[in-house]
Amino acid sequence: MSNRKFLLVFYGDGKGKTTSAIGLAIRAVGHGFPVIFAHFIKRDLGIGEYDVLKRFENIIYMPLGPGLGSSSETIRELSLKGLEKILELARSVRPFLTILDELGVVIVKHGLDLSLAVKYIESLLEICHVAVTGKYMPREIIEMADLVTEFRCVKHYYGRAVNYPVEGLDF
Repeated sequence: MSNRKFLLVFYGDGKGKTTSAIGLAIRAVGHGFPVIFAHFIKRDLGIGEYDVLKRFENIIYMPLGPGLGSSSETIRELSLKGLEKILELARSVRPFLTILDELGVVIVKHGLDLSLAVKYIESLLEICHVAVTGKYMPREIIEMADLVTEFRCVKHYYGRAVNYPVEGLDF
């Protein structure tokens, strides 16, 4: 069995990037492995799939963001603090997988220094597998990845008025 750690990238304008990362986390935990799941930009909104992550003993759930609509400066500042905290935690916990949800957006849309982000990713890859998500993703991270999936929106119901069968349920 190889000790090589993989970088997985989920990006694009289609829905399902974070959900796919959650699936990876659940798969790892199902095999008894610890996971760090960090949200950049997003804060804890009590959404069902985030709440379930908190129920797993082997998942360290870290909402690091100030929330949508925050300034790029605030997002960058909290993201850098979050990356440092994640790396420190990974060194002690030794997770199987670390998920950096929306990090691509922090880099491309909010100006987080790409070379610094890459250094954190490379440091994490010395410890564990890493998944990075975001609508936007720098070409450099795509090129260094072992697996890249682009999510493309073909059709989405957000453009129509939709009544969900369960309050708060948004597929």
